[in-house]
Amino acid sequence: MSCPTPAWPRRAAALIGLSLLASGCASAPPTTEAVFAPPSAVPPSLERGLSLAGRECSGCHAIAARGDSPAPMAPPFRRLAATLSGPALEHRLLMTSELGHYEMRPAGLEGPDLRDLAAYIDSLG
Repeated sequence: MSCPTPAWPRRAAALIGLSLLASGCASAPPTTEAVFAPPSAVPPSLERGLSLAGRECSGCHAIAARGDSPAPMAPPFRRLAATLSGPALEHRLLMTSELGHYEMRPAGLEGPDLRDLAAYIDSLG
């Protein structure tokens, strides 16, 4: 006749397993590096367009994929990306940059800056 195995080793193993599982659940959420592509994977034109949007446009427009525009009449860039793309977007940006639009003053963007901004806005669509 064999002796019954004491229950404590199984309970100890179960408690250790649960504590390891709980410690993994309680850890910090993944960093943005784990969620988004590394910066090297982002084309330079998009980085330049985002930088330009942050300097020149973010005072009135929501320039990210989410959020409201600081100025209620200024459309979020994601809405522009949903309605215009490619050459049509670039042309609209050129006209708005030269002439202004409603309360928006002319920005004077041209050439590479305009193309980079258009590429960034287009990437939101």
